[in-house]
Amino acid sequence: MRQGIATLRDEYITEDAFSMVDPFVVERAVRRLEKRGVKAALLVRIFSLEASFRERGE
Repeated sequence: MRQGIATLRDEYITEDAFSMVDPFVVERAVRRLEKRGVKAALLVRIFSLEASFRERGE
């Protein structure tokens, strides 16, 4: 998965949060982004369990 977005890392600030939308893991990634001056973020779902993502993430 990291290889798939490697070229984006040259242009954008990124953080990984592999967690199935675990709020603690996502929060840690958000805090790291905030420390780097990021004011807005985009969450990209990179797993195949769509039902789990929608149930826990929306």
